[in-house]
Amino acid sequence: MTKLSQTITFGALSNQPYTNPPFSVSATASSSLAVSFASTTSTVCTVSGSTVTMVKAGTCTIKATQAGNVDYDAAAAVSRSFQATQ
Repeated sequence: MTKLSQTITFGALSNQPYTNPPFSVSATASSSLAVSFASTTSTVCTVSGSTVTMVKAGTCTIKATQAGNVDYDAAAAVSRSFQATQ
């Protein structure tokens, strides 16, 4: 059986003061499967579930992924960056 392809839609993220409280991010997969998030810049920001917490000023990059299942191939990861400002 051939698996279907899927894509992730993950919109741009706005710059934010690093002192802001934690906030949520969202993305959707064309398959309707759940999307997972991770920080690739954990010294600037961290992610737990879909909640982003700022650590310090700098460039924060969040990667959205969807691993697929028996019907869908994994989606190509989508990364979004923003500035955590002072």
